Amino acid sequence: SPSRGLGDVYKRQYEHITLDENEFKIVFYGRKQEIKSISIEPTWIKVDLGYLKNNSRFLSISSHGKKNLIGKFLSAYEMEIIAKKITYGLHMWKRKNYKTS
Repeated sequence: SPSRGLGDVYKRQYEHITLDENEFKIVFYGRKQEIKSISIEPTWIKVDLGYLKNNSRFLSISSHGKKNLIGKFLSAYEMEIIAKKITYGLHMWKRKNYKTS
């Protein structure tokens, strides 16, 4: 079988996360290398950084009982950075969208 180049590896590891006024969106490559996306209303999102049974780290975004693992290809340190950035972004989003007058 032909060897895979680095381009193939990076394609499998693509995730693009955005947070705008209306949604938190994750765009990624699916199992068949098709582009997929998940859109979540940001109000109730929970960011979870934890350990699996085999002691490897995981980073997940959950809302309304649905959990999505993200950044599986990141190192534990990179997951911590991303978790902090997402948590901060969601905090700022909530401050902006739920100001009391």
